[in-house]
Amino acid sequence: TPSGDTLPLVRLCVLGPVTLTTESGPVTVGMRTGSYAVFAVLAAHPNGRTLEQLAAHLHPSIDPDLAIKRIRTDISTARRVLREATRDKPAKFAVFDTPTGRYRLDPDTIEVDLWRMLAAIDRANTAADDPACLAALREAASLYGGDFAEGDDRVWAIDDATCYRHQILAVHARIAELLEADHPDQAIAALETAIGLDPVNEEIYQRIMRIQGRQHRPDAVRRTLRQLEARLADLGDAEPSEATRRVAERQLHPAAAGGRR
Repeated sequence: TPSGDTLPLVRLCVLGPVTLTTESGPVTVGMRTGSYAVFAVLAAHPNGRTLEQLAAHLHPSIDPDLAIKRIRTDISTARRVLREATRDKPAKFAVFDTPTGRYRLDPDTIEVDLWRMLAAIDRANTAADDPACLAALREAASLYGGDFAEGDDRVWAIDDATCYRHQILAVHARIAELLEADHPDQAIAALETAIGLDPVNEEIYQRIMRIQGRQHRPDAVRRTLRQLEARLADLGDAEPSEATRRVAERQLHPAAAGGRR
């Protein structure tokens, strides 16, 4: 987070397609594709990465010396473009730490959506009460604009995307947990948002059906099961698991299931 109360010079978004924005608007002219990728890697590693590590992440299949040269160019281009966009000549944006040999993003000049999301999750984990926890979780959820480095199908991006998607799915699950007793419809809405991120995660459908069952809404339970069947059918011959069908059956016929839901 930027120190003090000053607004950051640059906002970096890595949840969704990677973008850089200043108070004048999105930075598009002059940036190299590689510059966005370097900044995305550094966003995922706030303690920094050496040139060798960046090369292994971004260009694993080319000569390391050539990869390092390319990354140096990506960093210097980004600095130049961002200095022009912010009219801040001394700003480095990606700073080099000599003792560790690492480049890292400068939190005094760059605000990162991913860092804000992870900070909100940390606040939720240490919140003193449920309302504070819920507020922090909702802030985290609002910051998730899409998969990490969306559109980049390289291994490093996919691995990080999977990790952060799991974290935000857990956020929605916890929101639903906190809301379920008093606000079941809001709990279902949180779980439906999670389905949008992970459309064939059967555990989420099971949780929704349990809430709908407790609300005595058999039609809603059937709709949820049909929705899952349709999503799985899109993938081929897949069908809901026996466990999911048993959950649906218990909601539709609670007496036969001994009252258990």
